[in-house]
Amino acid sequence: MSENVKKAVAEALGVFYRDHLEPRFDRIEGKLVEHDERFRDLLGHFDQLYQRITRLEDEYQAIVQSLRRIETLLVGEQTKRELLERRIEELKLQVGELQLKITDLEQRIQE
Repeated sequence: MSENVKKAVAEALGVFYRDHLEPRFDRIEGKLVEHDERFRDLLGHFDQLYQRITRLEDEYQAIVQSLRRIETLLVGEQTKRELLERRIEELKLQVGELQLKITDLEQRIQE
């Protein structure tokens, strides 16, 4: 190839690059920048979601622990109630026995 042909080919390739390829590369780079920004936005949203999920998990654990404490208290209260009910039944029996004795004493006194 002669030097003139080489220059003409180089010049034609330069024009082709400038007129056809460079604008396409610029558009592709613009799209890449746009996609990068969107991905950053998405990552930011995911970070916010993870923070909320973490906070919800913490609150869930706190609620579960509180419910366990309440259940423990309720079991204790139920036990106390059962003991009180038994004791009341015993007292009712004792009062009934005392009432019988009083009635018996009153009858003896009246005789």
